[in-house]
Amino acid sequence: GAKPPARVWLTPADEFKAILASKAAFALEMMGVLAMSMRVGSKSLRGLIKNASAGGAAGTAPAYPHGGDELGTTDHGDESVKRTIRCLCYDSTSWVTDSFKPAVKAYNDRASEDNAPNIIMEYTADRLSERSATYAAGYDAVCLF
Repeated sequence: GAKPPARVWLTPADEFKAILASKAAFALEMMGVLAMSMRVGSKSLRGLIKNASAGGAAGTAPAYPHGGDELGTTDHGDESVKRTIRCLCYDSTSWVTDSFKPAVKAYNDRASEDNAPNIIMEYTADRLSERSATYAAGYDAVCLF
């Protein structure tokens, strides 16, 4: 849906610095809010860019982007296009990545023999939240711990 117009405040740099210098708690809170906004925005943008470079826009990609079947294959004459499932794994620790990477590789090795879709697993240490949900833009699936 449509969003209301943005409200922009213009504060001279010297006045803003004076406000931050006079109230340490406010300065820390402001830095935390700005850091979170930048983090969410950049991760969301990366997800959208990845999806756009894969040929779609977030929320508009068909379930089988190459028009193929549930196994992810499409007959284009003599060539077959392989389906790839992109998955974002939230709340990932080193244990998760160390365990999943070899398992995903083993699955992908078997998948190529079985003509099944490949998995691309990407990881974030962030827990799923209202803010971090935007990180999954452009992914086909998410994994939660």
